Amino acid sequence: MGPRKEGLEGQRQSRLAATSRVTRAGKRLFFGIVGFFLVAGIAPSATGQPPVDPDEVVILARDFARFRRNGTVTEGAVVVNELGGTSVLHRTFEQLSGLFVSDAIRVRGGEPPGPKFWDLFVNTVLDSKNGMVVMNSGPDPIASGDFPILPYPTPAVVTPGSDNVVVRRNDGPVTLAPGAYDAIRVGRSGVLAFTGGTYDIRVLRVARNASVFFNSTTTLRIRDRLRVGLRSVLGPNPDVPTFNPRCIVYEVAGERRVRFGTATVLEGVISAPLARVVLQGVVATTSVTGREVVVGADSLLSPPPPASVCP
Repeated sequence: MGPRKEGLEGQRQSRLAATSRVTRAGKRLFFGIVGFFLVAGIAPSATGQPPVDPDEVVILARDFARFRRNGTVTEGAVVVNELGGTSVLHRTFEQLSGLFVSDAIRVRGGEPPGPKFWDLFVNTVLDSKNGMVVMNSGPDPIASGDFPILPYPTPAVVTPGSDNVVVRRNDGPVTLAPGAYDAIRVGRSGVLAFTGGTYDIRVLRVARNASVFFNSTTTLRIRDRLRVGLRSVLGPNPDVPTFNPRCIVYEVAGERRVRFGTATVLEGVISAPLARVVLQGVVATTSVTGREVVVGADSLLSPPPPASVCP
């Protein structure tokens, strides 16, 4: 394991330990416990549009979001943007700080209590076991005129090139300059570093146990497909001055599913407005936009800090 993987794995373990401590404390200090069964027209406890700060958004799903078993958001906002949008949550979902905003919520699996929210904005909840927990404020209703909650992006315009790049395990670290490419493939245990700038790519595929590093502010504009295998690492290069993960942006124009595999460590912003985005058991400092967003079991998410200036 290289120094970057060791550093990010250490970060993952410390974040998991911190989350466990906060969760245990939260279980002793609930501010409110609220259960619902087929609730419609929740009585308001506050007025006004949900106060969502775009810089604090972890998930912006246009129509649908799903959190599977033991999904955790340490802080930041989860937003299902459209009127009629739905969130499906396993009962073990936890949001330790921030807003959760969705027209409708369905709760599945497990035993009460749970799922757990910090601040909750919702109109309709289906929870046959009456076990939802609100730790700070809510549930507050959302007026139909407040949808969409945030401006929703349009797909990037991408003009790929004809050059293919293949990075193999035995190639050593490969550095790639900005430009237009056809397919970029990072093989199992391969290491690729983007120098920074804008890249137009048809397909980006990253195999398991691979590393993709960024030396500076980078935008990857991907026309057709983005797929990352399990146990991979994607984030700032450890050999350059530290910079904000918000300065790493993946813009996916197509409708094909975007997938990050189990146990991947991810730092960067994902924008795939037409696609279904699947984060399968990841540890991520990210902000994800997708038509549908599915967060797999045991995922741990937090937003990158606001970035006033990128290097």
